Amino acid sequence: MPALRKLLLTGLAVSLDNIVIGFGLGAGRQPLLEVALVVGAASVSLCLLGLELGNRLGRYVGEYSGLLSGLILLVIGVALGLGIL
Repeated sequence: MPALRKLLLTGLAVSLDNIVIGFGLGAGRQPLLEVALVVGAASVSLCLLGLELGNRLGRYVGEYSGLLSGLILLVIGVALGLGIL
């Protein structure tokens, strides 16, 4: 799969996640500008952090990077579900 296509699919997946988050925050009557600034800053910061970590650790995890990413998301999801985070 060409790199641009992978990037577009990744962007779509993140955007769908943001729709769900935005719906929940909107239903809770959170202020639009404040939410947009905080979510935008967090998204950009964590994306840059992920790019840097991926660049540094990519040579060590290599082909297992997708599996490792999925495992991290699973652990975070379970922790959120259990109220740990």
